Amino acid sequence: MSAVGAVGVGALSGTAAARKCDVVVPDDYSTIQGAVDAATGGDRICVRGGTYDEDVAVDKEVTLRGRAAPHSGNAAVVDGQISVTENADGTAIRRLRIADSETFPGGTFPDPFGVRVKASDVVVENNVVEEFAADLTNGEGSFTLHGVQVFGAEGANVSNVTVRDNVVRGFTSEGVPGTWPEYGGIAGVKVQAGVDTATVTGNRVVDHHSAGWVWGVVLTPSGSAPGVPSDVTVTDNHLSGLNDGSVYDVFSGSNDGRDGPPYPGSAVGIDGS
Repeated sequence: MSAVGAVGVGALSGTAAARKCDVVVPDDYSTIQGAVDAATGGDRICVRGGTYDEDVAVDKEVTLRGRAAPHSGNAAVVDGQISVTENADGTAIRRLRIADSETFPGGTFPDPFGVRVKASDVVVENNVVEEFAADLTNGEGSFTLHGVQVFGAEGANVSNVTVRDNVVRGFTSEGVPGTWPEYGGIAGVKVQAGVDTATVTGNRVVDHHSAGWVWGVVLTPSGSAPGVPSDVTVTDNHLSGLNDGSVYDVFSGSNDGRDGPPYPGSAVGIDGS
């Protein structure tokens, strides 16, 4: 899909561009995916401010980097999802704002995400992932909305992934509490299945509300891939506003609401089963 609304596209000098970027979007390619497809392993792809209406699949080692800060009015905004596939060891995702405008219906597969990592030696750093939305009232299947998901797929264990200094904010998952599968959940940062060595640090996970569950950071196995996360460091993250009762009445049931949905949010969860 094409880039929409690109702004601030005055060109760098050739010397500066060569020093800082191997490829510039939209100067060299109109889409981020086009730049990834044409890149050589190890290339640095710089993305100018604007909104890019596309899902991006990274299948080789590259750096994707927004030219402006992701909080700024000139941010590079991906209206979609970014997937780092098994062949993209060594990739870095930096300084992008990821904000999918789609409302995901019940039955969406795979679970939606801002950034999903299935490769090793990957850094996801200084991004904003915001305002993802789901509506599961159609009853066609439950799922979790993910901000950043690190997933060790079958036969491709993942190692040495860093998720650092990102903001994951403003997710909503509407549904009918207590009527399965008409509700789902949210995970700000999830490390899942066969992941060996990961660091989750300095992130802000805030203001998420669901008819089901909300996790700030969660380490968990998977029903579709073997293994459990190991050697994961979680430190210095700010986690707040997680199903805190401001949207759903999470404390009305027995045991302060913990015996049935919508559940009060949990800052950090570990499931080693």
